[in-house]
Amino acid sequence: MINDEDQLSASIDEVSADAYETYVQECQDKGFTVDIESESDSFDAFTEEGEHLSLSYYSSSESLNIDLEAALEMADFAWPAVGPAASVPAPPSIHGLVTVNSGSQFTATVDGLTAESFSAYADTCMGAGFTVDYDKGDDFFHADNAAGVHVSLTWKRFGMMGISISAPMEDASTDTGSTDQADTAAEPVAPEAPAADASGVSPDFKATMDSYEAFFNEYADFMAAYQADASSPELLAQYAEMMTRYSDMMQSMDDIDENSLSAADYAYYLEVTGRINAKLLSVAQ
Repeated sequence: MINDEDQLSASIDEVSADAYETYVQECQDKGFTVDIESESDSFDAFTEEGEHLSLSYYSSSESLNIDLEAALEMADFAWPAVGPAASVPAPPSIHGLVTVNSGSQFTATVDGLTAESFSAYADTCMGAGFTVDYDKGDDFFHADNAAGVHVSLTWKRFGMMGISISAPMEDASTDTGSTDQADTAAEPVAPEAPAADASGVSPDFKATMDSYEAFFNEYADFMAAYQADASSPELLAQYAEMMTRYSDMMQSMDDIDENSLSAADYAYYLEVTGRINAKLLSVAQ
């Protein structure tokens, strides 16, 4: 038996079929009436607040399994600008719970979706290049892009979607090296600062960074409008194109070799990316 603030899991014996039916009705009377899936031997539903109840009845042994999960504590978050998630278009909702956000993995649950917007988001990911070894169904989507980034989407009902994004295997951290290698990995050496360049920011690099910033200003304005009226046909028509541009722009920024920049270029890079991240955060708030 599990009984804590996040979960209750219990098995009860000597439950007749009539008693089970009565209990199912009592659960509905307690508010478990959202997104119901019910069979003769199972019941699954949510409350309006997001609490999740799953019942499994075994008539042969007259036993009942009860699994109750507390509602997830959701909040707005900024879609990552670095790491594997930067290669994936932002979902239509960035309100949820992020459980992992690292250089090799991103995992989150977001809410505020419908089955239709889940399917549309999977199509958006495909449009952004996630078509390698893809597998798509009504409640799931799995695929890689050409660079080896893996995305997995799962429709969880109650307007929720699970997102798991993994970096290519060769980029992921492993613990299979020797002891000496592990010790070395535990003490990363900071990259040397780029050599100073008295000529200042190079014109080509400045133009590139300015174009990135201009796009993210446009992106932030679009997402603010989209979040205010997600049912707008005009905005829905533009969403897929905007997400594709977003993915392309994030990939271009990710391709910048920071260690090859001059001191002036690197300083400008930090300045612009700082403003971009602030802009993305403002969309999430």
